[in-house]
Amino acid sequence: MFGGVMRLYTLTGEGTSMQRFNITAEDYKLLKNGQGSVRLLVGDVVREGILKVALNGNALMETRPAEGWNNLTFSVTNAKEGMNELLLTATGEFEISRADVGIER
Repeated sequence: MFGGVMRLYTLTGEGTSMQRFNITAEDYKLLKNGQGSVRLLVGDVVREGILKVALNGNALMETRPAEGWNNLTFSVTNAKEGMNELLLTATGEFEISRADVGIER
């Protein structure tokens, strides 16, 4: 569905990065019988902090990310058919070199 680069750097306070992706009617039907997945590849943790991940305003994860893949799941109640917004909010500095969203059965 979506794969791309999301860079998230904050020097003070809290920083955000947002990516939109589309869920087709066919994918939404699959999601009803499975679960969605978000995989974030953290290439560098410059300054430790908290990373919050939300989908359409629904909190999915709040953690101190580690370098490497950070995986989380979401359900049909968090997503919608059509355009969806994945919002990352952080108090640290992270380089997220890849963000993948998909559907698992």
